[in-house]
Amino acid sequence: ASRRAVLAGALALPASSRRAVADDSSDIEVYFGCGCFWHVQHEFVMAEKKLLGRSDLQITSRAGYAGGSGMQDGKVCYHNAAQISDYGSLGHAEVVRLR
Repeated sequence: ASRRAVLAGALALPASSRRAVADDSSDIEVYFGCGCFWHVQHEFVMAEKKLLGRSDLQITSRAGYAGGSGMQDGKVCYHNAAQISDYGSLGHAEVVRLR
């Protein structure tokens, strides 16, 4: 299955429950470890709008890093101070959070 089909399936809900999930004050956070997070986050944003009827202000999809042991000033990024990509060698994984 394509990545887009998997993402759409993950968010596919019966029409009767879409509003309940979008308006529920007890939403849960779900994290997807999925390689490059930028494309996945974009697909989640589009699905939130199309499948859940969320406006730009209601979008919950966020990209970030999970796990790992090394940070500089409390931050993780693609490149360290020497401009060397090292987030993966520090044990961090790219993830997308959806609420």
